[in-house]
Amino acid sequence: MTKFLKTLATAILFAVISSAGYAATLTIESGQLTGATGVDVSGTLYDVTFEDGTCGDVFDSCELDKFLFPTLAGATAAADALIDQVFLDSGPGMLFDTDPELTSGCSSTIVCYASVPYNLSQFSVFDVRVFNFYHQGPPNFRASGGSWTFDTDFTIRPENTWAVFAPAGAQVPLPAPILLLLGGLVGLGALRQKA
Repeated sequence: MTKFLKTLATAILFAVISSAGYAATLTIESGQLTGATGVDVSGTLYDVTFEDGTCGDVFDSCELDKFLFPTLAGATAAADALIDQVFLDSGPGMLFDTDPELTSGCSSTIVCYASVPYNLSQFSVFDVRVFNFYHQGPPNFRASGGSWTFDTDFTIRPENTWAVFAPAGAQVPLPAPILLLLGGLVGLGALRQKA
């Protein structure tokens, strides 16, 4: 019977870990969407913040190795993750899809363009842009192949912000009730083994 309980505990643990769905957690400060943690981009978790300034201000002298997604495909996947997991209406006062001006760096009431840079030329930064529209406008979409000059300053552009991605800070822990259940099963197995 003890072997059965240990096998059961292992099976439950495996099922919980393999089926755990990760959901991005929005970062909100003073009613503004400033970013999110645990954003799933092609199976890897990232944290994202929305920041204003020039490319050089935000990406350390605007160097290619500072872009986390240095290909069009990678930046496109990151932009899609923003649409699917971050620009969402998540409750009263948190209408981050409906009201683009609630995104940090954007004060336009019509649209917020979140730029994910992926490449450089001699004078330009190439990006994939997420168009987060006001709820009465067209649906959100992304566009590839846009570019900005190095000195374009998003602090003076009310509709623009940089989407700055970084590797996720921490993995999502197992919920406390699951840990309690597993601990109880292991304890029960130990008691049965003594008997």
